[in-house]
Amino acid sequence: MPELTNDIIGGLLPTQNPVGSLPEGVTQDVFSIQSEGLTDIEMRIFRWLTALQARTESERWDRRIPGFQFATYGFVPVSEQIHLPRGVKASGGYVFGVALEMEAAGEVPFQEVESFNQNGVAIARILNWRSAELDIANPVSPWAGTGACWAHSNNPAIMPAADGVLTAGHVVAGLSLRSPVRMSDSRIWHLGDRGSCKIDAALIVRAKCIPRTAARLLVQKNPLPFKRVTFHGAASGRAITARITHAQVHPTYLDASHPMRVFFDKHGIQGDSGALVQETATRLGVGVYMGRYPIPSSAGAYQGGAQALSQAQDELQLNLFI
Repeated sequence: MPELTNDIIGGLLPTQNPVGSLPEGVTQDVFSIQSEGLTDIEMRIFRWLTALQARTESERWDRRIPGFQFATYGFVPVSEQIHLPRGVKASGGYVFGVALEMEAAGEVPFQEVESFNQNGVAIARILNWRSAELDIANPVSPWAGTGACWAHSNNPAIMPAADGVLTAGHVVAGLSLRSPVRMSDSRIWHLGDRGSCKIDAALIVRAKCIPRTAARLLVQKNPLPFKRVTFHGAASGRAITARITHAQVHPTYLDASHPMRVFFDKHGIQGDSGALVQETATRLGVGVYMGRYPIPSSAGAYQGGAQALSQAQDELQLNLFI
């Protein structure tokens, strides 16, 4: 897929600041803290995405649109063949707006672009009927996936151990809790916990496996489009640097019925599932790499996608280390 460049961002981002409310549960004080240290353009992106998320949630688009799965906000890739409504601008294969991921309708991905008015600006609403192509070769073979980071569960009921490795939930699809998991070190590990419903995260455990030298991994709860991220999958064998394109910027819905995803303009290969996605500059944890998403009607064009790390951490009640 095309790289998200500064020129594309500058050409699509509205020049004025939006006037709008905050998402439910986000106070002005919280917003101010979250926006500390942002550059002028990052602040404008953050303001716009905040306003768009607030509107989507307050108008309950999740209930109004059949097949709705989740929403993200930012610079969304679209097919060159797609019809754009009047007033919606495209640049370099992207539009600016709200992306709605829909329940897949058949095997062929499909995309539609609508528009709505926000503060006098035509904003795109992109509906994607598609499924992720998960980057895993075989759920029970060594190197079928990648470990994201060390993790300690605060759930007192977890068995047989509380220490382990966080990875993507689909890496251990088909395995029952507490069953053995084959790992690259040939030791005995077990599936300790997994995310429910739509949360793509799992904890593979072994007692006292976290090194004493491991440092606490801090998490970015507000992944911002424009920011660069890096992930290193076991199969790729190298660091892949990408740019966040669209995401949910405020984690107001952490429960399993509202999955939080982060999308970026690069993807890995089969076997990279579970890799830790980090902000390149700050090294804050952003996500658990899942795989690639097809851009409908664009042959061979894909974008990368990850489970938001903040939601995985909350769902599995984890302290994270690296």
